[in-house]
Amino acid sequence: MIFARWIAAFACAAAAAGAAAQVPNTFTAGTAARAAEVNANFEYLDQRLPRLFFTQKCMTPNCQITKVNTAETDRQVMGALALPRGDYLVVAKANAYLSTGGAVPGLSAIRIQCMLFDPAVPASADFSTCAPVGNVSWNDAHMTMQLPASITAAEGGQVQVACRADIPQVGIDAGASAWVWDVAISATRVASVTAD
Repeated sequence: MIFARWIAAFACAAAAAGAAAQVPNTFTAGTAARAAEVNANFEYLDQRLPRLFFTQKCMTPNCQITKVNTAETDRQVMGALALPRGDYLVVAKANAYLSTGGAVPGLSAIRIQCMLFDPAVPASADFSTCAPVGNVSWNDAHMTMQLPASITAAEGGQVQVACRADIPQVGIDAGASAWVWDVAISATRVASVTAD
């Protein structure tokens, strides 16, 4: 449902790109243009054209999740993307890895959970959870999160990816650890977003 709204919002943003003829100031050949009027036109277009913002974190070395067996609300920030004021469609991707040193009974209960959210509106978030199949180590688990975000503060804001891990005591005793890497966050500015 949200993804369909993203597509509609992106289509609206693309349509706005074709509305360049509606800029606040028009000029005719042979007349002087005031800097303030030209700047107003650029500001108008800047607010309406889709723009892409991107960041990538935890490349080398990998980022170990230190928030293990903590409360659901206690997560470790693995990446953040600063954004100017506006409406965005945000996508985050990450890879997750569990190191166990081999088969360990009970590790099927482990999970890594990451969330994409706006710290100013923490109730609006998307989650991705991965867990091993059976009692074996696994790696290269791909996580994807999507979020419509409205940054309303004049000074801008940010979106974050934060993660935590649940590891059974037997896993901790066996030296199990959880890692996240290739955390990539991208945001496309759109005309408006609506979240359920």
